[in-house]
Amino acid sequence: MTTACEACGLILEIDSDSEGYTLICPRCSNVIKGRSSMLYSLVFSLSAMILMPPAMLYPFLKIRINDYALTATLFESVAALNSEGYLPAGMAVFLTAFLIPLLYLFLVSYVSFEAVSGRNLPFSGSLAHFIHSLHRWHMVDVFLVGILVSVVKLVDMADVYFGAGFYLLSAICFFLIVSEMYFDSKVFWRYHDRP
Repeated sequence: MTTACEACGLILEIDSDSEGYTLICPRCSNVIKGRSSMLYSLVFSLSAMILMPPAMLYPFLKIRINDYALTATLFESVAALNSEGYLPAGMAVFLTAFLIPLLYLFLVSYVSFEAVSGRNLPFSGSLAHFIHSLHRWHMVDVFLVGILVSVVKLVDMADVYFGAGFYLLSAICFFLIVSEMYFDSKVFWRYHDRP
């Protein structure tokens, strides 16, 4: 197996059986670390999955105008879009901010569990291929940026506070990024193809 130094770009050969490795680049002395295992991917995807339901049920914004207070959850936002006649927008928010990320996290944890445990699980090969097509459709981070833009626009008109849902969504975004970073399909296929 080959890898490249991130500092100078030198291509280096490494032992193909080594899952986690540390090398020192002979050209620039940069330390090159390989991913230790898919255990991190499994742990962070499971953590994000556990946080997903409460993040969708707790309010992410609290808005107070004079004596009138309003809270907003993801499901209330989707229902409001649907009731105002924006059904496609409501469904897009529901799919990309909740359903697809939840499915993506489940599939990553399922496939990572096979690589970590060493057991062959049913349909894991097909699901590993399907993960790559879902990768570009989970948009919790885009939803989070939309909330921040709303806060910037509303701050002059009302008192706006972040709710627990906002902080949970932030944690989910972080966990999603880390689980993607450690998800290595080459490690999965090495475990999957073993007899």
